[in-house]
Order: sequence, then C-alpha cells, then structure tokens
Amino acid sequence: MERLEELGREALLQSQPTRAAVYLAEAYKMGNAKRTVRIMLEQAMRSVDMLSNVHTEDADGYADAMFSDDGTRLVASSKAGAIKVWRADNGQTLLHLQAEPQSGRHARFLPDGREIALLYQDGRVEVLEARSGKRLRASQVPAGFAPSLDPAHPYLAVYRKSGEPGPYSQVMVYDLQNLKPVRTIGQSCTVALSPVSPDGKTYYCIASGGETGVYAYSLGADGASRRLLQGMDVQRFVLSDDSRLGVASSGEGALKVVELATGKIVLSVRDPAGGIPKLAFSHSGQLLAAAGETGGTLVWSVVTGDLLAVMAGHTGRIKAVHFLGNSPRLATLGYDGFLKLWNTANATLLSAAEPAQGYLVRAALTDDGERMATFADARGDLAGEHIDPALKVWDLLSAGPMEAFGNGKSVQSSTISTSRTRVVFEGAGSASIWDMRSGQPVYEAHGRPGTSAAVSTDGTRVATDLGVTDLASGKQVLAFIDHTQTPHGVWSHDGRVVASASADAIRVWDVASGVSRAQREAIGPSGWSGLTALSPDGSRLAVANASGVTLFDSQTGKAVADLKQPWGEVSAIEAALDGKLFRIRTESALFEIDADKATILRRHDNISRFGVISACDGRVRLDSRADNSMVVTSLTSNAPALTLYGHTGLLNSIDCDADMQLLLTGGTNGDAILWSAATAKPILRFTGHSKNTGGVSFLTKPGRFATSSSDGTFLKWSFAEEKRHPLTIARRIACRIPLVLDGYTLKPNRIDPNACQHERIW
Repeated sequence: MERLEELGREALLQSQPTRAAVYLAEAYKMGNAKRTVRIMLEQAMRSVDMLSNVHTEDADGYADAMFSDDGTRLVASSKAGAIKVWRADNGQTLLHLQAEPQSGRHARFLPDGREIALLYQDGRVEVLEARSGKRLRASQVPAGFAPSLDPAHPYLAVYRKSGEPGPYSQVMVYDLQNLKPVRTIGQSCTVALSPVSPDGKTYYCIASGGETGVYAYSLGADGASRRLLQGMDVQRFVLSDDSRLGVASSGEGALKVVELATGKIVLSVRDPAGGIPKLAFSHSGQLLAAAGETGGTLVWSVVTGDLLAVMAGHTGRIKAVHFLGNSPRLATLGYDGFLKLWNTANATLLSAAEPAQGYLVRAALTDDGERMATFADARGDLAGEHIDPALKVWDLLSAGPMEAFGNGKSVQSSTISTSRTRVVFEGAGSASIWDMRSGQPVYEAHGRPGTSAAVSTDGTRVATDLGVTDLASGKQVLAFIDHTQTPHGVWSHDGRVVASASADAIRVWDVASGVSRAQREAIGPSGWSGLTALSPDGSRLAVANASGVTLFDSQTGKAVADLKQPWGEVSAIEAALDGKLFRIRTESALFEIDADKATILRRHDNISRFGVISACDGRVRLDSRADNSMVVTSLTSNAPALTLYGHTGLLNSIDCDADMQLLLTGGTNGDAILWSAATAKPILRFTGHSKNTGGVSFLTKPGRFATSSSDGTFLKWSFAEEKRHPLTIARRIACRIPLVLDGYTLKPNRIDPNACQHERIW
C-alpha cells in the first residue's frame, strides 16, 4: 500500500493525474485510507471525472466527430462506417446507423442539428433526419471526386479529383444542404490544408508547385478570385472565427497574419522551433497560438505583435490546439497522449489528462469551448503503441483554480493579510488592496517611491506612507506627518497602535484618537535600518540595526533598554504574539530578545537570511536553504524540525491548516505545494502563477486556499478528500482509463465495456 501511495504521489507531482489515479485507487481499495491518500486521490480523479461520457461501442475506434451548433449533440463516424449521434452531456444514444464496411462514410451536422449529411468515399451524399435516421434526400457527386476528411466548413464540403498536372487537378466546393456544387476550381491545391471561411463565402486554396501563396475564390455569384501572400511557400493556412484574418505558416517557421479583405499583413513573426505548426486564433481574433513539432506552444498578440506566452508541455508533436471560447484558456492535444489546459495570460498549466495511449488523430470542440471530443488513430499501432479506441467527451472548464482575481499587472511583491481577507500588491510608487472574498479592489494608493501598504490584523484598516485609511469607508483616519522621508506603517497586533517609520524619524500613534504618542529621530551613526516592530499591545517599540536593538516606551518615546550587538545586516524583526520577546533575523543567525530587558534569550546559528520569522499564527518559523530546501521549526513545542524538498526556487511563504496536519508553501517560481506535516513530503502541486508566489493562505472553509503573486493576480484553489467507495472508484477507472496494474507497473489495457455497464457516467 505504501509503495502504491508513493508511485501515485510521484505521478501526481509530475502532472500525470491519470496514472496517479490508478496507483492511488489500488492503494485505497487495499485499505490505505489515510487523509493524504484521499486528498491525492480526489485531485487525481478530477482529470478522470472531467469525462462527461465515454463511448467504447466500436472496437476499431472512430474516424470523425462533430458537435452540433449548440453543443448539445455529438455525431461520430466509426472506422467501420457506423454512424452514431449522442447527447453530449450524458452520452445517451439518439441515433445508431449500422456499420457499412468499405464505405468510407462520415457524417456532419447541418444547421440547427436537425439533419445530418453522410459523405461516402464513392461520391454519394445523403441527408438524414438526425433524430430518426429517415432519409430525406440524396445526390451523387460527379465521378472522380472524393471528399476531404478534414472539415472545411460545417455545411460545405471540399471534394478533390486526382490527376495531372498537380496532386489534385480539380477542387469542388459542395453545398451539403442543397446537394449541389457551389464552385469547381481547376487550380491545383493542397486540399487537406485549404479551408472554407467560417462565413461560407470564400474558399482559400493553398497553391502548390511554382505558383506560391494562397488564392481566395469567392463562392458567391460573381465567382471572383484574388491572390494573397504571393511568394510565400505556404504550408498551412487557418482562418479566424469572424472570417477577418488568416494566418499562414511556411516550412521554415515563418508565420504571417493577413487581413483577408485587403491582403495587408498585420503580423509577421517566426516560430523558433520551425516545422509546420498547428495554428489557432482566439474567438476574438486578438490572440494567435502556434503549436508544433517540439511540443511547445507560443501565443502572440495579433494587435501588438508581442509574444505573450511560451508553454513547453508535450513530448513530441502537438496534434491539436484550441482556445476555449473567448477566454485566455488554451487546450493542447499531443501525440504523447496528453490533453493539457493552459492559462495563456501567465503561461501556466491548469490541468492535464490522458485521453488515450497512442497517437491521437483528431479532436472536436464546441463553439463555446466547454466540451472537447477526443479519439485515437489506429496508425499508432505501427509504432508499437497501444491504442484506446474510445471516443471521450471532456468538460474542459472544470480545470484549474476556482477563481482568479487581480489586474494582472506585475508588481514588486504580494502578500495575504493575517486576517485572510485582504491581498496586498506593492509596486513602484503604488500599492493596491483587494478583498479576497469578493475579488474586488478596495483601496489603491499612489505615493512616493517606496510606497507600501500594511493591513491591520483584523483586515479593516491600511497604513501607507500617507497615513491610516479605513477600508470600509475609504476615509483617512490618521495622517503621518513630520516625515521628510517616505515612511511605512507598523501595526501592533491589537490594531490600536501604529508606528510610522522612515529613515529620518519614527512616530507612534494612537489610531482611535489620531494623536502622536512619541517620536524618535534616526537611530545610530549610520542611520536607521528600516526595521521596526511593536509589541502586541503597542507598549514597546523595537528598532534594529547593524549595531544592535533598542527598545522604547511607546508612550514617552524614551529608550528603556539597549543591546549593543554588531550582528551585521538585519533582514527582519517581529514581536512574538505572547508579548515576551522580539525575534530578529540577521544574515547568519536568528536572535530571540527579551521584550523588557533587550537581552538575548536564545540564538539560532547557521540560519539563512531568507525565510519567515513566524507564520501559522506564530506556531512555526521557516528557513530557506541554498539548495532550495526548507526547514520548518515549531515555535510552540520541541517537535523535530521538518525539512521540505520540492520547490525548484526559493520558498518565501507558508501557512498551516487548523490542526497542523497540512502545510502550504509558495515559491519564487510561481507554484504552491501542499505538504503532509507527518511525512514532510509534497502531496499536491498547484501551478497558476507566472511569477513569485508571495502569499499563501488556507481559507476558513476546509479544503480552500488562496495564493497571490507578483504577476498581479491572486487565485483561489480547492482540494478535498475522496469519499466515494473504493469499488465505485475502481469501476470508474476501469471504464475510463486504458491502463491496468501489473504488480507496480502500469500496462496498456483496452477499456472494458462490461465495466462501463456498472459505472454510471451520467
């Protein structure tokens, strides 16, 4: 059980949730029901549960699939020539036409999804009622023409005729509703890559041979034609949804976006990987994605030409790339068998699933981007790959964080307030505060360079360089005056006292009255270090610099104790919540100072200057090491310290759940990791930020947490404990995942239709 748990944990951390689900489900079935196992299993099963339905009826697999306009139905053509129509949400069979071997037929929905057109390889065309299969009309395409299997347009089909002088001597665009040719073109074209515009008005022929470029043939009454991208060796041409733009790629990696109405090139970039990439526009036409030979995907802004995201996520070629509706989310489908969902706004992976073992040939997507159908290509067997022939329908919008907020503008730092209700972003000369519950900004300050924002412990007020502001009313309740340098605010834990500290002076204020208690000029011959802390009740003020620490009475401003300790650079200072001591972190040690006498109570050596003095309501300390490991030390007990390995960058934030069984950390590479405190092992990794994860916090509701980043966003995440019966999990996996355990090894296995009879997918 422990071995299976470890294999599942490793697979999950390597973004292989489907494999992890098989390992963990077996351990769960054997009786390993530890909390951490159930948390990992629930997370792994999310990729399995993304499947809204699975179709295994045709053992030879499927050759084609298409959603209806409204996304409610799915029609598929099997390799044996069977035609099926299902409800896309629950998989209920609406129509089944028996196989016709050697017919080479495939089906398409016509407008409104009430009719389907069957295209035969021998040129026959039939239109059937989608509900009953009743034959409504039929026709025969002229001899010698065969349909292209690549959908050119939902209701227009492209037929090709082989012969001299080129690969296809003629091309015919055929109207599937009226069963008649729209236009026959003698120009030689690379038909499989030559599309019909989404509005159905133009056919774009990629010229082959000596006449390079793209010919645009009108499908209207005038029959006009014109030439685009003359002189470019076009290998692939893709159109935007609004029929306004087209993008062409050459074999050398050049990409050009052309305005179809004018022929004007609006963007010219290069895919550094070269090859002939898969291309896709976002629904708005403002983003362009190119995914190709090396497994990476690039996203550009069509408006500015900026390269917005680089995502390297697949092993080998990418077969399909789709934007999900009008969102920045992108789905990529690779020959490695993985379906991956990305947030292109910050180039982060949201979720991964494994639709099949073996080469994937095709994917169909609904117009709104919420569902995708995937199915495998039997040609993968030539490479010794096992093939999962099932057609699977995925609910894509279930991946990633529950909610994302922020303005996406990079800042210098981000933190989550002690109250777990506010997120603070600090930049050059500005600071903003967001409400974590509503996701709305509640305060923004534009001040001098070095402007900071310190939120009170209860989350109701903020101290900036200007003073204290009530976040509910937006009114300033206290002004920091008599500073010539930019001050920052330091709160007492009870929120009654605040200090304004700058390089020239330190002042202590009663928040309720707005009266200054005491003031001190810069301390020490080399000036003040900028590090100040107030005791929880605000009665003591500690100021640290390279020469030591001085304690002041905050009412009178008089020094009450002074410690001369030349400890070099000081990186942090804070007051313990019990009011008995101050903690000071230097470049090589951490000191605990008596809050009344300024004497050293304890000294901890060989500690990095990077880390967190205290976290988890004062229960732990975090120290980061040069090898990217982290040491978590209890501040309330003599429990052994935990050493954590898992982040690829430095760790700079930590939180603990209520019973200290789980730890949550954030690192400089933008990820967050959930740990088991019992084993000091990572159990879940969350990647949603493109820059430093400055704040992490468990929320009040169990299984919820938030992360904030200097990329200007904060995200809410969820995890849970798997509560379904082990046999329910086992049946679901047997019905959906083409893998089986042989000892500790995963081996390919065809999905068992009998298992699916007991597993209610809908």
